[in-house]
Amino acid sequence: MSKLLNYFDLLYGCPRFDFLLQDDYILKYCKSTQPTFQILDNSPIIVFVGNDFNIYWEYRDGVMDVSPVESCVVLYKIIEAFGSKPFVYVKPSFSHSKCKNIVNLAKENNGVVMSCPKWSYMDFYRKFYTQRSELRKKNTFENKSIDTLFLGRLRIDTPTPRIVADYTDERYKYPIYRSQVDDLAHPPPESFSRQQTEIPGYPQRPWFLEKLRERIPVDQIEGLSADELPDVYLKSKIHFQPHGVGPRHSIYECMMLGIPSIIPDCSYLDDIVRQHNFICSELMHWIPTDDINNILNSREKYCETRDAIIDLYEANMTHTSIIDRVFKNIESII
Repeated sequence: MSKLLNYFDLLYGCPRFDFLLQDDYILKYCKSTQPTFQILDNSPIIVFVGNDFNIYWEYRDGVMDVSPVESCVVLYKIIEAFGSKPFVYVKPSFSHSKCKNIVNLAKENNGVVMSCPKWSYMDFYRKFYTQRSELRKKNTFENKSIDTLFLGRLRIDTPTPRIVADYTDERYKYPIYRSQVDDLAHPPPESFSRQQTEIPGYPQRPWFLEKLRERIPVDQIEGLSADELPDVYLKSKIHFQPHGVGPRHSIYECMMLGIPSIIPDCSYLDDIVRQHNFICSELMHWIPTDDINNILNSREKYCETRDAIIDLYEANMTHTSIIDRVFKNIESII
């Protein structure tokens, strides 16, 4: 039995964690039966307050590998609010290279950083997670009418910015985005420029889609509501997942249903996501075309991959498995 049962007070305030809080499973680690709704403004975190140490569970989407490092603003705000009490910082979107400043900042303030599997906080996931077993019954090779699909906007009109975290001063030695400086307890004067620094010229989604289409035909659908998505997911064999700010949430939605994805590489992809999906090189110079075609053309191989993804998901990516894994790992740390 875990030593952390009924140990924490839970401070909650971000809808991104509704997935974890469903059915009150997480509250077995808390003293109270309902979380207290007190949290830092504009911070995607929930906080577990214990007698000897706290847990800060954060969910930002990360950055692309073209960006030098991820912003440390959330951890700075936590330290300003809670002081240097020992803590574990749980970060689902974790990259050893892009999050190195976060790791160092935590270490300098009595903290340890650990990661965990990711989930989608989009409407489709919220609506259909509890129905996943029924939906999977319709995920058959015979029902597929689309081989490879990109489900989403190409964002030609509003390209995804590649923002650089580059603001530092004597108080904040690890960089944050200039657009976040007013979230700090000690922001720079009004005369300081808050204009974001962006990396020019990095390819956008249309470019990635064309690179894949040089090797494999890809359909594209956009503008669907959450209620319309299950039918489209279940009619498609493989999804293409060009990154947005970070890895797309559709990766985890597909895995929930047992659908493999084609994903450009980046340092935020964890071992779970890498196991049964198709990982290309970051800029699509290498694509595992033979492996993709084998899945598309073989009922046996497709069903084998589908079942493996579902087993992997149930073992690692349900809300109960994520919660128990995190607290088990924290117990081993302390």
